[in-house]
Amino acid sequence: MREFKLNINVLGLRNLKSSGLLPVKKAFLKMQVKSILPPQEQLLVEDKIIAANEKGPNPNFNYIIELTLNLPYEKLYSPSMNCSVMD
Repeated sequence: MREFKLNINVLGLRNLKSSGLLPVKKAFLKMQVKSILPPQEQLLVEDKIIAANEKGPNPNFNYIIELTLNLPYEKLYSPSMNCSVMD
């Protein structure tokens, strides 16, 4: 394990399609930060919910997430972070 500084720059999304009958109104992102942490550290961190600055199918976010995490040094053992787009 080694300490890494993780910077994620969230800019925007384009051409979002609704899965239902209604159009996309105000999309937001849910970054599941807990998915990249070991179980003992998950209690200290909350998932990030990022609201869009604009409405519609082409929202802009302009948001930076900065984290300092202890992660495995070898790529084989690196975790993946889940991200969901919701409306």
